[in-house]
Amino acid sequence: MGIDEHLMLLASTSKHKEDAFRVMSAIVSDEVQTDMYKQAKLGVMKDVKFKNVFGENASFLKGKNVQAVFKTDVAKPFQPTLYDNIATGELQNQLMLMVQTGKDANSAVRDAEEAVNKKIQETLAK
Repeated sequence: MGIDEHLMLLASTSKHKEDAFRVMSAIVSDEVQTDMYKQAKLGVMKDVKFKNVFGENASFLKGKNVQAVFKTDVAKPFQPTLYDNIATGELQNQLMLMVQTGKDANSAVRDAEEAVNKKIQETLAK
């Protein structure tokens, strides 16, 4: 899986360029970006004041070293394969079972791997 990024672009063909620009400006405002960082969502801002509030309103991060998030590099992009959608789908299915039924992670990963391998073999046989 790659980075979950969200892009904003102002189309040259837009009939509402000024309105679109105002929306974009609001999203990158200090107020909105600060709120995003407090909710443990990384934004595009480089200022340390945003990093200092990262995860403040995210209860699952209480007591955690959240600043470690900023000490690692983003993984390099990878070359997708023909089977990424199969693998992603199976992993999501197993994650859902973990949440809904309490299935343990090792079993979920094992079952996902088996299902992925089976579906890949079925695809290759066609």
